[in-house]
Amino acid sequence: MKPFLNSTLLFSSISPDFKRYLVDEIISCVKFIGISHDTLMRMPTYLRKIYIGKHNEFIADEKEKMKQNQKNRGKKK
Repeated sequence: MKPFLNSTLLFSSISPDFKRYLVDEIISCVKFIGISHDTLMRMPTYLRKIYIGKHNEFIADEKEKMKQNQKNRGKKK
């Protein structure tokens, strides 16, 4: 009987920088989103990705609003 997954196939697709990216992601969630480290360690990966995505959307919207406000101030002068 063949194994379900070949371990070399499974681990060959993981980036060598995976651990660094994972640590950066965890630190960013704690620092910028305010999720506790304990909560993050228990949180499923897909849910963490959703939180990061929503945070990035919020930041992008805030940046766009700031740009619009700056443009509007420039026009009023």
